[in-house]
Amino acid sequence: MTPKIGNNVYIGPGAKIFGDIEIADGIAIGANSIVNKSFTEPNIGIAGIPAKKINDRGSEKLVPKELLITLKKDYPKIFENLEE
Repeated sequence: MTPKIGNNVYIGPGAKIFGDIEIADGIAIGANSIVNKSFTEPNIGIAGIPAKKINDRGSEKLVPKELLITLKKDYPKIFENLEE
């Protein structure tokens, strides 16, 4: 049982994510958080032990779209399985 992580999710340093859970697109996970339940609302911030919703900001400013576009262009193999 492994977590299913959405697109453009920011995972802070030291965060632990485990179990048969889902993390929606655009979520920002705070550093050292422990995520052991699903978060299906997109574009929110979660943090804590255990993690809970802390804001409505998400990862947009933490994972800039320009960086994702550049990565996709320069390293297309990374994104092959994500486009299904």
